Amino acid sequence: MVRAASTSSRGPLVVSALVAFAGVVVALWLCQLSVPHAWQITAVLCAVAIVGFIAGEYAQTPIPEAAQPWNVHAIWLVPSVLLTGPRQFLPLLLLSLAATLWPSSRQALRSRLPVAANTVVGCAVLYGVSRITGRWQWGLAVGLPVLLVLAGAMAVLGPRWTGVATRSGFVREWHWTAIEVCSACTACLVTVAMSDQPVVGLTAIPPMVLAVFALRWPELTSRARTDDKTGLPNAGRWEDLSRRALQTSMLTGRPVSLLIIDIDHFKAVNDTYGHLAGDGILISVAECIRTALGPGDLVGRFGGEEFVVTTVDLHESASLALAERIRRRIASTSHQVVTREGVAVVAAPVTCTIGVASSETLGHEHTTLLRRADAALSTGKRSGRDQVVRATAVGRPALPSAGADHPRLTQLSHPGGIVPVQLTPQQHPVGSRSVNRAGLPARPASRPAPLVTRNSETGALGALPVQRSRVTTTRPIPRSHETEA
Repeated sequence: MVRAASTSSRGPLVVSALVAFAGVVVALWLCQLSVPHAWQITAVLCAVAIVGFIAGEYAQTPIPEAAQPWNVHAIWLVPSVLLTGPRQFLPLLLLSLAATLWPSSRQALRSRLPVAANTVVGCAVLYGVSRITGRWQWGLAVGLPVLLVLAGAMAVLGPRWTGVATRSGFVREWHWTAIEVCSACTACLVTVAMSDQPVVGLTAIPPMVLAVFALRWPELTSRARTDDKTGLPNAGRWEDLSRRALQTSMLTGRPVSLLIIDIDHFKAVNDTYGHLAGDGILISVAECIRTALGPGDLVGRFGGEEFVVTTVDLHESASLALAERIRRRIASTSHQVVTREGVAVVAAPVTCTIGVASSETLGHEHTTLLRRADAALSTGKRSGRDQVVRATAVGRPALPSAGADHPRLTQLSHPGGIVPVQLTPQQHPVGSRSVNRAGLPARPASRPAPLVTRNSETGALGALPVQRSRVTTTRPIPRSHETEA
């Protein structure tokens, strides 16, 4: 069964190769006959075009969203327009337009109209210059630069006329400029070679195939830098952009912060709803992060359920506020998912823990910021999750975003009126360890840290073990208790 399927998949390829071979043989045969020079040129260029179409069919992208409307038809259209008459080059022009405008699910028709218009106008310019001057050389020297200028104008103005934003702009993306310029140069060489010997035009087949495959270069580059699931830059691309931003900011003196965002208990999400549903939640979380950032900020997927953000020209306090907005936005977003049983449900919002490292306190070295942000993230994970933790220098504890200057109090529902005493991190019996969002000290998994308490009736101090279950009721102590204490 496997061998049969493999054999059947080779069928279209074999047929395509036979068609291309037949086109080349017919072109060679006509060149040996007493056929007019213009028709020999047309036959050879038709063979080149057929090979180009077949190569393009097998080289096209498997991702419809990444498809682009540009082509390299200039390699065989330019020699036809300059060296033959309208009766010979009009069939090739119609063939190019049909291939460009043929109904396809890969590109919208509006995105292909600028390319078709550029082809028609370019051929008209080439033919007009060559007929006015009476020499095809002038058409090549004057008309071809005009053709490239028109291609750039169509790439920029076409999306405005059609309302379609081109991801593969001719001017904005230099890869496309290089491919089109190389195609134009190849067309020049083919035109010069075919002016004496039409059969030499068959040498345009190898550069035609290479140009067709080169059309996928920008797409492959983009896929190598982009995370397939979320559409965000992958870890390598984010690191490159982040390092550049840090170098620029170090020269200009602007602050930069690195954020590491980790979704809490994401394995439980996959176990409950399925991995495909988990992918949908990742996409939703990525959109929450993206929409919360400014135009100069960078975001990428670090791996698994972790995301990374680089904020530029934001002080540490503003970066912490941004991280808090991201945390709240993620925690308040519900997710429509489909379970592994195929049932559409609304998943409960997920929470995240964020570690923030700023260049104002840690410098502009990328690796240092990343390590300290990761250390702050680990602190937040150990101390209850669902919080923003500010990274500090090595040897100093990481602190929640509001815990350094404003120590918070937590009131526990215990009998006997026992309430915690307000203590600064230096006065706390467990040392200057970080505190979590509830105001409790970070504790190891093996044994809970004691909490110093005072009996509101007797005034006696004592140690009360903290319960392992997370405290859900937290609020500042009323002013009366604070006064009595």
